[in-house]
Amino acid sequence: MYEKQECTPISKGETLNRAYYDSEWVGNWQDIYIKKVKVSEKYDIKTNALKPRLQINSDVEHGIKKLKVVMAEQLGARNVTIGAVIRMVLKAGLIRNGDHDEEDVSQIFSSYRKEVAEEVTEEQWKKILLILERMEIDVKQLLI
Repeated sequence: MYEKQECTPISKGETLNRAYYDSEWVGNWQDIYIKKVKVSEKYDIKTNALKPRLQINSDVEHGIKKLKVVMAEQLGARNVTIGAVIRMVLKAGLIRNGDHDEEDVSQIFSSYRKEVAEEVTEEQWKKILLILERMEIDVKQLLI
């Protein structure tokens, strides 16, 4: 994905660096954990690539260490491995930059409708619902 954006080969370390920065939007890692990601292309992964040695910048290294704790809390786990953190960061980067379909958009707007319904009065809800419906239509038009 990043190589397609840059039109040039990118190292595994640089891929992780970019995915880490692209994952900063995530507020709840549980949502990323349960989200299904569709990968349309098949990749031939060599055995030695499964345990890569990555050169990442120090900000990303410290961020991944912090995410170990954050993800463990949010996922209800005692411990989360570095590998699991990297997998989730890459998944979040893919979600942010990947292709999205109308079903993804509908799920997002559905969750916001539920959240707003719990927070506002019925009269406000009717106005907000109309705005959300128009916004959902506009976002779906962008995907076409």
